[in-house]
Amino acid sequence: MKEIIIGLIQMQFINSETAADKERNLKKAYEMIEHAHRLEVDLVCLPEFFSVGSWISIGKPQQLVEPFLGPTNFQLAKLAEEYSLYICGGSFPTEKDGQIYNMGAFITPKKIAGAYVRAYDRPEYYTLGFDFPIFKTNLGKFGIIICGDIFVPEIARGFMDHGVELILNPTMNAVMYYERFMAAARIRAFENCLFVAQCDPIGYHPAWGEMLGGSTIFNPEGIIIESAPLNKEMVLTAKLQPSLTIQKVDWQTGREFLHTALKSVISQLTFTEIRC
Repeated sequence: MKEIIIGLIQMQFINSETAADKERNLKKAYEMIEHAHRLEVDLVCLPEFFSVGSWISIGKPQQLVEPFLGPTNFQLAKLAEEYSLYICGGSFPTEKDGQIYNMGAFITPKKIAGAYVRAYDRPEYYTLGFDFPIFKTNLGKFGIIICGDIFVPEIARGFMDHGVELILNPTMNAVMYYERFMAAARIRAFENCLFVAQCDPIGYHPAWGEMLGGSTIFNPEGIIIESAPLNKEMVLTAKLQPSLTIQKVDWQTGREFLHTALKSVISQLTFTEIRC
């Protein structure tokens, strides 16, 4: 991975009931992407459901659903090209083959590279996906999950097995889950020796309470590089440096050692039940 500057868009959104509500959220998101460009970031990430907020809890208005290749992702692609940015497009309710997904787009300065879909939890609200693309860019190898996917260790381990160096996690993290998300993100970074960037919004979820922000970026030791203050709209930036050392060992060498060691241990594990 190259040395890059990442920007997490910690935006305050409203829970959209109408197209006008959605447009207000989109306008703010696009303005904050422009601000990220002025901060000279290479890669920017939006939060989960950034255009609609708590769309689920207010009745899932059908008029706010759009196709993957629709106006929102086309506009994000236009901004990526204009600002020469890579964009992790958070997620929004997306229709595909007659199903609604919690889906986002990874966008390069040249194209919409691919889609990623939330896999864990909430199957009563949208169709879950189980395919995890790995985006191999000129900057590095990135994997993207959505919100609760951070609680599934096998996803992050699969990314590590395929050489991913940074996991992006756009969330809609609320106060009742905040500490759990922080702990899970730290562990996923440490146990897989990779960067994890968690992008949290500001708003209100009728079921889960206040969404306070607190977006955070962890290094491969599970140590916080940068963390955004609560209840403050901002673009949180951090420089990710591949030249870092972990316990006096080069990061990439350490990653290779960890991967080999884990494969060796996991392949030989046995579990024996002893009646006591």
